[in-house]
Amino acid sequence: VLAIEEHVHGPRHLEVATTLTNLATVKIALGEKEESKELFERAVGIMERECGPKSHRLVGLLRNLGNLYGDLGDVARMKDLLGRAVAIIECSYGPDHRELAAILPNLAVAHGMLGSPSDAVPFLERALLIQLREGSAASNGDVASTIVNLARAHGR
Repeated sequence: VLAIEEHVHGPRHLEVATTLTNLATVKIALGEKEESKELFERAVGIMERECGPKSHRLVGLLRNLGNLYGDLGDVARMKDLLGRAVAIIECSYGPDHRELAAILPNLAVAHGMLGSPSDAVPFLERALLIQLREGSAASNGDVASTIVNLARAHGR
């Protein structure tokens, strides 16, 4: 499918980016994280060129790629990518948008893993407020996990 889309649309088309993203997701499920990373990186490059570096269409890719970098042990890169996704959402929709509830806890974890648990607190507090405000949009498990991570960040 990828080869056909690259032939028909060219290697930098948005359809190619979508296929790369889908393939990357499959590679993660198969445990092929390095291959997935390369596919996500290509998709991000295409999206940046075609939609701009601050496009909301990048958020899901940045989030997935950031979490993948965390799984691969590159927590600094994870933090950078998740921070970029947060900035895009904040610019597009404001600081309390519901989509942040899924990214802020992971960004907080990155801060904690980089040795600054106290830096994680504001991200976790924001995530918790958004989760509680959204009610049914956030699962009880998300809220509980955020509370536990917040307690840990406070050293309790």
